[in-house]
Amino acid sequence: MRDLTRFFAFTYGGLPDDDAGRESFFPLAHHVARLNGDPESIIRDYAASWCPWMPGDELEAYVRRVLAKPYKWSADALGAEIGLLDDAVRTLLGIRTIGAVDVPKAEREKRRAQRKAETKRAKRRAAGSKPRAVYEAESLSRTKPWEAEGISRSTWERRRRGAKADASAGDASVTPHILTKHYRGRTCVKPETPPPAAPPQTMRAGMMLGFPSTSDRAMSSDRSKANHQETWVLTTNHPTGGKQSEPPHMRAEQVEGRA
Repeated sequence: MRDLTRFFAFTYGGLPDDDAGRESFFPLAHHVARLNGDPESIIRDYAASWCPWMPGDELEAYVRRVLAKPYKWSADALGAEIGLLDDAVRTLLGIRTIGAVDVPKAEREKRRAQRKAETKRAKRRAAGSKPRAVYEAESLSRTKPWEAEGISRSTWERRRRGAKADASAGDASVTPHILTKHYRGRTCVKPETPPPAAPPQTMRAGMMLGFPSTSDRAMSSDRSKANHQETWVLTTNHPTGGKQSEPPHMRAEQVEGRA
């Protein structure tokens, strides 16, 4: 819709009172009928602005024809319907929804892809990337510096990695005592060993609360055994009589000594 009015304003200023003006108003009326609102009122308002010379009966016929079957064109079909928009004017006005009569859609898409590629290429150049021709000309496969030194490529690559490793090892920003090795010119740094983990907090909490340790529990068990033996001997050596027996857990030499 906006492209139509832009082109008509550029070409005519206002639609002329002739066959060309009436043919141009036909697609315009079909487009404005699809706008939000009452289509009949919108068509009459546009007719009053673009072709005030149109008689009322002719305008009424336009309104009935458009409302009966509104048309919808593609870009190239609309360009063919108008028949006046060439590629130069289309580019000048920035029109995108109407096709040019002298350049087909496939050609326009091809040019659009080329412009998009050129824009991306310009952004890469601004970011510092090299053109492919320069990159290939400066590549090692083309320059072959190892041939000038009379050595193989593997030897040249190994020496270059060693030189880079020495340069990085002498860098003050890298701590020398934690360097482990160099790989492809990059310094591999081994992290420092973390300190040993502290004892579980549950043990410390138990000790602080006064829970008995292992040695304390062993001493308590020995005292319980001794008290048990003394209690057993006292209860069996009562003066009322009865044969004295020994506790089952006493050794033989203890029994003989007591007898």
